[in-house]
Amino acid sequence: MERETQRGSERETGRMNTGAGFGMERGERRGHHGMGAHEAAAGAGGVTSGAETHEPMGGKSEVGSGMEMREAADTVWGKELAAAAEKPLATFQVITDTHIRDDADHINNRHFEEALADIASFCAGSLGVMHAGDVTDRGLAPEYREFARIWSSRPAELPPMYVTLGNHDIGAILWGEGDKPIDLSVLSGDEIEDVLDGNFPAGTVGQPGEAAAAEAGGMDGEEASGVGEASGASAKDAWAEAIAESEASLGAKQASAEVADAAAGPSAAQPVNAKDALAEAAAAAGLDLGGMAARLNSLDGDEAEGGLVREMWNRRMRRFAEGTGAAAPYHAHWIGGYHFIFLGSEVPHPKDCDLSSAQLRWLQERLTEKSSPDRPVFVFLHQPLMDTVAGSMERQGWYGVNQDAELKKVLSACPQAILFTGHTHWQLEAERTMYDGQGVMPSMFNASSVAYLWTDGDEHLTGSEGLQVDVYGDRVVVRGRDFVKRAWIEGAEYTVPYPAAGAISTRR
Repeated sequence: MERETQRGSERETGRMNTGAGFGMERGERRGHHGMGAHEAAAGAGGVTSGAETHEPMGGKSEVGSGMEMREAADTVWGKELAAAAEKPLATFQVITDTHIRDDADHINNRHFEEALADIASFCAGSLGVMHAGDVTDRGLAPEYREFARIWSSRPAELPPMYVTLGNHDIGAILWGEGDKPIDLSVLSGDEIEDVLDGNFPAGTVGQPGEAAAAEAGGMDGEEASGVGEASGASAKDAWAEAIAESEASLGAKQASAEVADAAAGPSAAQPVNAKDALAEAAAAAGLDLGGMAARLNSLDGDEAEGGLVREMWNRRMRRFAEGTGAAAPYHAHWIGGYHFIFLGSEVPHPKDCDLSSAQLRWLQERLTEKSSPDRPVFVFLHQPLMDTVAGSMERQGWYGVNQDAELKKVLSACPQAILFTGHTHWQLEAERTMYDGQGVMPSMFNASSVAYLWTDGDEHLTGSEGLQVDVYGDRVVVRGRDFVKRAWIEGAEYTVPYPAAGAISTRR
């Protein structure tokens, strides 16, 4: 949850090779309403759309004859039967934030296996499983090996997988419960290789400090070099526990702030922001985020200034490409007659996403390729745009696109697109799983998380979820799936109607 300078490719970059709901008004789901374009940054505030109910004229219903009522009932029933019998033109699944660890028995890994097994039970004819990033927890070689092991043993019914990268896959900082996290931006190439192979220096993430080792009776160098090999289960689960602790601390701070706000009245300050809390955690760990940011920004400078960071980025990206098949941060594919576009950071920020002007121009070109108002375009990015889906509200701090306004401007020209994001881990039962574009912007969906979940109450929740997407001639239906219970999530079903109002068309 913390929870890139290569050109995109139109080839099968990003692919892991392998051998129906009734329509609702735009923005409505069962039990909740999606957040609309006019409510967030893309439009004027405060407007949400949904189904409306109206009293009959005169304040009372007009009852027709028995024959008229039977004919009306037959018509409604016939339409429902026809809708139920209608087969989608295309279908695919969306998952995100698998956070694979090096330990085969880790709950994240088990959740990924369970998710694949569940998807195999209903994915007949699927165009693919689309992964929105944070494939691994730290981007380490042992984690990619675990990812490959799980994927290679997947059920035969599964379609290919297409992936984009997340901050955990390529970020410059490796967090944990050691004496100090690792800032990759200050390491040499050989040191980075050692770390990415899972060999951590003593006193850093995944390893106890010298005092802790002495207290445990000491260990030889070979024992100290493996991921999660140090001094028992606590070191083995260093990352998960550290994240859980930091998130629990953030939750406690936010809850405390909310109590204080309630006591102080409406003029009180907002609850603790996640970005601020994480900055405090970095400072407490001795990390110089300002210095790291300056080094990361040097990627655009000359070779001498940005050389080490560029080398770190190339090594991070190479590991991701070898582990997932995605050889570039952004890539696009025509699958089953539909355009699937994957975006990704080009700078190894530890949390956020940085899109180059070249990537934004590339996206603009892809969005206009054979475009039509009645044909959706599917876009995937790990981090959500600010004030769109669950967890991305400005006060929450889990949005993460540095070119937020620029990306929104490009996307606004293609309201028939649908954007799927991850990063926040927000459960699908939360408010704002869907952001309703209302013909002004693309509709957007939070894809939750396979590894673990987060709630509107700012609490960690054990669970594993994802999305099923069904494409029809006049609509796209998105349904939430609980991979642990192997059940559809009640209240998490949404419909995006087509053609999209204000959509562009370049189809010939």
